[in-house]
Amino acid sequence: MEADGHRRVVGIGVFDGVHRGHQALLGEVIELARAEALETLAYTFDPHPARLFSPASAPKLIEPIDSRVERIAALGIGTVLVEPFTRDFAATSAETYASDILAARLGAKHVVVGADFTFGRGRSGNVVKLAEWGKELGFEVHPVPLVNVDGIPASSTRVREFVWAGAMRGAGPSASRVWSVAVPSVAPSSGSAPPTSTRRTS
Repeated sequence: MEADGHRRVVGIGVFDGVHRGHQALLGEVIELARAEALETLAYTFDPHPARLFSPASAPKLIEPIDSRVERIAALGIGTVLVEPFTRDFAATSAETYASDILAARLGAKHVVVGADFTFGRGRSGNVVKLAEWGKELGFEVHPVPLVNVDGIPASSTRVREFVWAGAMRGAGPSASRVWSVAVPSVAPSSGSAPPTSTRRTS
């Protein structure tokens, strides 16, 4: 995706499972965009970053990238941008990530992230640094706190534990969807199928 001069609300995350925590983050994207008549964009990654650095211990994905993209779009997000997570991309400095990608390329006016969000080479960037750079670059940062469902954190890690253990009831409330027969009956996805309703970067 090239810079096009449009201003956007950008939500960032892997979004594996599109669980309630992700839905809260993407809901914030939509609300901010609605208030200022801005475009909405979800910025996600494929493969999962852990597959690049620690393939042997990388998490088993809840769903493939095409399914993830379709469900993000179904929530009302206008554009889902899948960034190929390569070694070159991982080497991007945190400040360059903020200036060249979020501000210049994506046209961010608001950036919505999880409260524990880290980014850039060596995970050197965090929410505090991003907010500082955002003031200079023309965007505001909105950290979304962790969502708890019945006292259980809504996280991809927790949903994976339930799903791959076959505990569909446990996954359901956190995931806010019914994990039906199709999920446990197939091997965990490595997440490489090309998305059908998104833009991929070159």
